[in-house]
Amino acid sequence: MDREEARATLSVPEFERWEALQERFDAAEETRAEWEAADDLATDITVHADREKLGTEVDVFGNDVLVRVDPESPGLRDRVEATEARFGDDDAGIDELDEAAAADLREKMVGIYEEIVVEWNGHDFTDDGDLTETARRQVFADAAEKWGLRGLFMGLADIIAAVRDDQETRLEAVDSFRGSQGRGRRRDTQNDRV
Repeated sequence: MDREEARATLSVPEFERWEALQERFDAAEETRAEWEAADDLATDITVHADREKLGTEVDVFGNDVLVRVDPESPGLRDRVEATEARFGDDDAGIDELDEAAAADLREKMVGIYEEIVVEWNGHDFTDDGDLTETARRQVFADAAEKWGLRGLFMGLADIIAAVRDDQETRLEAVDSFRGSQGRGRRRDTQNDRV
């Protein structure tokens, strides 16, 4: 029934009720369309995002590094937890390590770099990238040799700080989008009953 037919056949209270119901249907359809657009945008962002959008760019001793941290990775978590258990949040005690412990720590930290670095000074460090696995490992071996344990540790500290800042910024953006209702910027629908 269209508006003219409703006006002609319904009583005034019935017509007002019909009109209010039509407004609710229209609002629901508009909301559905907005949600579909938001879903499409989210899919486009995550599926078609550049690596730079998914990772965190950080300067590590003058090297432009793009990292992507997967908190679900058990290997990464194990190496980080082992390093934190031994040293906490600072590098105190690194100088007192014997040769075997220093080699073990170096291996753990290089393993962390290998897992999280996506790009190093413009070179793609992914499996499909422009460097072989041997060449990638050589970059990390050279860094470990030039920087030493303390440098590797401080580089990871810089990376962790940059990732945390990036995550905070992203979470703030999500929180501002969610609004007071906790899920998008929906209007209050409590009083929308007919």
